[in-house]
Amino acid sequence: MDRADWYTTGVALTCEWLATAIVPTIVGGMRPAPAPVSKRSAAAHEELIEYEVLAAERLAARPSEWIDSDWLAAVVNTLSWAWKGTAVPPIDVHHADAG
Repeated sequence: MDRADWYTTGVALTCEWLATAIVPTIVGGMRPAPAPVSKRSAAAHEELIEYEVLAAERLAARPSEWIDSDWLAAVVNTLSWAWKGTAVPPIDVHHADAG
């Protein structure tokens, strides 16, 4: 997978969870989007979002060869933007490209 693909995937998965989206499973069913780091299946709510922010920041502080750094940066950036309001949007979408 291309580096940009990992980042984009991290943003998309985090947004799906924050939006409490219903997503397909690999066996053909549907389920609530899981949290990106903890993989909890509960819908995003204040306490769980804050838990996920802290879990992502802890992972980012301890790099691992098992976790793609671009994916993790996307998760941290998306949560920082959407929940904490401390970052710019994780993906720059030009007005003309949006639709």
